[in-house]
Amino acid sequence: MRTWLSWKKMAPASSPTPPSCVSVIDLAIRNGLVVTPSGVLEGGVGVKEGRIVSLGPELPPAREEVDAGGMVILPGMVDPHVHLGMGAQPGRGREKFAADVVSESREAAVGGVTTIITTALFGSTRESMLPCLERAREMGNQDSLVDFKLTSFLL
Repeated sequence: MRTWLSWKKMAPASSPTPPSCVSVIDLAIRNGLVVTPSGVLEGGVGVKEGRIVSLGPELPPAREEVDAGGMVILPGMVDPHVHLGMGAQPGRGREKFAADVVSESREAAVGGVTTIITTALFGSTRESMLPCLERAREMGNQDSLVDFKLTSFLL
């Protein structure tokens, strides 16, 4: 399933560039209500090379144009408490975790969640946690459809 916009790895630029300073951008979402930390503004969002480069009513020309039709444009949500790999049968935790990364990140994206944060709950209790966390990070970075982070914990 292709969506018209993926917010994955999209971080706002430190200060969006005025439209007159940007030539052609990759994506312009116009005619919406943009939610920012300082309030809501009418207009749109301009994206170039995966970064937000302009906000407001005046956006530079873009390779891809989307008319938001007056709808709200949100940057996405973070789910800080996800349990990937839970409920696996003994010895199947790695498989369950890998399957959950795919299915749960897909569901997160559909629901507007752009970042999930989980623990890595597989591996033997006799092995160091570092290899387990490294495998979990690799799986998440490779297969997650949204930004993926791990929490750390001590036993």
